[in-house]
Amino acid sequence: MYERQKIKRALLLSFAKRNIEKTIIENIINDLEYKRSNDNSEISSKQIGDDILEILKKTDPIAYVRFASVYRSFDNLDDFKKLLA
Repeated sequence: MYERQKIKRALLLSFAKRNIEKTIIENIINDLEYKRSNDNSEISSKQIGDDILEILKKTDPIAYVRFASVYRSFDNLDDFKKLLA
């Protein structure tokens, strides 16, 4: 089941100690929901995570890496290097 609050918590952690207004996080979530509102098929959590990564990559590179490290469960430095390549 889709949980807006779960996504919001993940984004807040990703942006922790970053100079970003909380309205930007709300806008990210609203954009995700709007993008998928016309899609009547079931959306996987993987697709939602990938959508978030795409947005974060454009918005804030540090938040992007933080989110990816949890979402993709990196185990070592090589995993991070592959993400940044």
